[in-house]
Amino acid sequence: MFQTFQSQSGPEHVAERVKALRTLMAKAKLDAVLVPRADKHQGEYVPASAERLQWLTGFSGSAGIAVITKKAAVLFTDGRYTLQASAETDTSVFEVSLLPRAKLADWLSTALAKGQSIGFDPWNHTAGEIARLKAALAAKDIKLKPLAKNPIDTLWGKDRPKPPSGPVVPQPLALAGKSSAEKIAEVQARLKSDGQSAAVLTLPDSICWLFNIRGNDVAHNARRYQPLPVAKSTIAVA
Repeated sequence: MFQTFQSQSGPEHVAERVKALRTLMAKAKLDAVLVPRADKHQGEYVPASAERLQWLTGFSGSAGIAVITKKAAVLFTDGRYTLQASAETDTSVFEVSLLPRAKLADWLSTALAKGQSIGFDPWNHTAGEIARLKAALAAKDIKLKPLAKNPIDTLWGKDRPKPPSGPVVPQPLALAGKSSAEKIAEVQARLKSDGQSAAVLTLPDSICWLFNIRGNDVAHNARRYQPLPVAKSTIAVA
């Protein structure tokens, strides 16, 4: 479980950031926006540049998603963060709701009117997640609209940390156990026995295992880690 025991953000900027986000929503003609903790790799750990949920809400836990509408905002997380979520966000802005008792689709169905639209960054959600949400909201004809640019990145502006660019390093054979060539051959043999033509690997840990490489992009999976800087109050609006 991800836990630093250090608060890297706080509730003091939540209200102004949500207000700025709603300004962008109005310009884009969106009725709601999804802000998940996940990044494009869908892992438990994300680099500082992908801590969008924390930047907006102050919440630094490893699991959660926020929904912001024109008049309401909710932060969904799980029971591990019952106390932490309320302590780190501004509860006058965000309602804190615990999964799995509370369901995202149910909240959206209640908060939004028929025919309204929800913006989301397609890089930060799985295809299955969006498909299930679309199906759950179909009865009210609520649309899910993929966004070309993440609105949090626009607001974060120049204060947003740069994406990680550390070097890839080889994992010694003594630690890897098998060479990359052996592992690739085993995968190819399994594909052949299963009657498959190819496999697409997207998870960083699977790719690192197969090619016997390691990186240093994120905490707890890295040789080096640069912590998320303390948030500033500057907001950039395009």
